[in-house]
Amino acid sequence: MPPRTPSQDRVINFAGGRILDASELNELQALDLAANNGQILGALYAVGGTANLTIQVSGTDVLLSPTNSSAPIQVFIRGCWEAVPPAALSYDPGKTVGTDYVFLNYTVWRVTLNTPGTIQDSSLQDALTSEPIGDVGQLEVAFSATDTSTTPLNPVTQLETNTVPIVIATLPRGMGATPAISVVIPDRALPAALGDTNRSGLLRLSYGDGGVALAADDPILFTPPQISSSNVVPLQASSPPSSSSLGLSTWSDDDAHGIHANLILHEATGNHLEDLSAWLITGVRSLQAQAASLQSGLSTLARIVSNLNTGAGPSGTNYAPASHVGLPLGLSTSHPSAIISDTSGWSVQRDVVGGGSAANQAFGLTDLESTTLFSVGHDGSVYSQPGDSFLANGTPLGSYTALASALAALVANPGVT
Repeated sequence: MPPRTPSQDRVINFAGGRILDASELNELQALDLAANNGQILGALYAVGGTANLTIQVSGTDVLLSPTNSSAPIQVFIRGCWEAVPPAALSYDPGKTVGTDYVFLNYTVWRVTLNTPGTIQDSSLQDALTSEPIGDVGQLEVAFSATDTSTTPLNPVTQLETNTVPIVIATLPRGMGATPAISVVIPDRALPAALGDTNRSGLLRLSYGDGGVALAADDPILFTPPQISSSNVVPLQASSPPSSSSLGLSTWSDDDAHGIHANLILHEATGNHLEDLSAWLITGVRSLQAQAASLQSGLSTLARIVSNLNTGAGPSGTNYAPASHVGLPLGLSTSHPSAIISDTSGWSVQRDVVGGGSAANQAFGLTDLESTTLFSVGHDGSVYSQPGDSFLANGTPLGSYTALASALAALVANPGVT
């Protein structure tokens, strides 16, 4: 229990059968005055209301300190404002969801002349009879991460404790391995304490902290500001732009100039510029991903075409190399590459149902005037122009078929010229 502190007295129980002296009546008067003031304030503030309190969070540590260091933190309990010492509270770092709380616990400790187990004060003695003048209740208040309202009262050492939780602030947890703790301070001002257009009182701030609330009929809410060259400052970046992932210019987060995008409304869509920009950026990134996928597909197709054009097809396939069509033979970039294999090569398979006629060339060698020098027909015939310079009974022998016919006649009729 705390040391004896007379300034914290809130309750006095006099012993019966004795006459009170002046000091005792003065003490009773002071306690009664505090109680009367509490009844008046109790119509304005709910239990747990705070004043001059700042709550700071660092990880899972919460610091409660006075906003104005020259005055104490005030909490409204027992019908009056009581000073509460600053506190540093710690919460479970392993907790990932849920809500923590900042509680205020108070105890009115029993102060006696000499009763064992209580706070003792030698001044609680009658000056004439040396008898105890009674018990005094000394208040102790403290912020805590734990609620003690369910702890039973000790009638020997305590006169009063809070029997219901007094929540000063709620601390919702964020998600993740190291969840952030946010601070929510309940509104403890009762309707009678609030001001409006007809009476003075407390005004709720709709934005920010520590600002000045405007009255509902303040002219600044209805009179448009006058804009002139003297009160317009050109917007400019305070740091050089850097390149973003979209190739756009960006500025540092601490740039003090400019208009935030969430304050600009795009009337055509009814969206804030910040949301519209996020939607556009998402669309651009989607297009970038699709373009990259298309480029990958085109690269794959190019490799397939390149393989068809630069290498001879294996025997039995239904395609023939076309990279040298219309180009001179013998060039490394136009002629099919050589195939060194006993079982592979390239061939042309005639489609007897819907293909070209038997007289068409499957392979042909021509000069610049399109004169056929050598050819292989779809019917299997072979022709070589130099053979036309030889005649058999007036028939040119450029065709291997004509040559074979002449040889057959020669064998059948030896000695005939």
